Amino acid sequence: MPYADPEKRREVKRKYEQEKRKQRRTNWMLVFYEDQCPEWREELDELGMPTLVSPSHDADEWTERDEKKNPKHKAGTLKEPHRHLLAMYDNPVSYDQVVKDFAFLKSKNVKYVKSLPAMARYLTHMDSPDKAQYDPEGVCEFGGADWRDLCATTSDKHLALREMRAFIRENNVVDFYLFWDWCDEHNDEWSRLLDDSCCYAIEHYMRSFRAAQVVTQEDREALRAKRGDDGCHTDCQTGAIRE
Repeated sequence: MPYADPEKRREVKRKYEQEKRKQRRTNWMLVFYEDQCPEWREELDELGMPTLVSPSHDADEWTERDEKKNPKHKAGTLKEPHRHLLAMYDNPVSYDQVVKDFAFLKSKNVKYVKSLPAMARYLTHMDSPDKAQYDPEGVCEFGGADWRDLCATTSDKHLALREMRAFIRENNVVDFYLFWDWCDEHNDEWSRLLDDSCCYAIEHYMRSFRAAQVVTQEDREALRAKRGDDGCHTDCQTGAIRE
């Protein structure tokens, strides 16, 4: 609840800042402005930390909620172009450590991240259709970070796996290595899933599908043989069963 007394507000803010500095987290985000650090790409390359940077958010607008917080931020007016950065540490670190590591960006807006996939998707406003949408190709990856992999939700993977299985059935695909090569060339999303986590599931499905095809063929041959004994015969060219 806001305090009318300015001194009380300052005291609450000081306590909040103190508590924030005690927190140790693995994933952090910050906002920065390119004119504060024109060489930010080179700096992040040298840092070598898994990091994602959003496209330039140059179409964001202040909202009525923003204006209530700060009357200078008039609803409907454009914000200053900025970028969001998502930093992923191997171990939990403090707020002060993050500020120190990214001091070259001169950012005053540093927060810990509660959900890594949600924050990764926010870099382009993927789940915020009411906000300006940004091109995924503009996301910058550093230190081995993979934006598309982080963005993939469980439901996305489930849908992709269903599509892969349907493709295998409809096209009678029985060679796994040929399927993987095809994905590498024609479907980047499927290729990534096979590389990262779904290789065993799809290979096992294809093996079962191939075995079912063999059994079906054997059943057909057995049926032809049985009908042959009963006076039926098969066309030697088409394989059709006739009386």
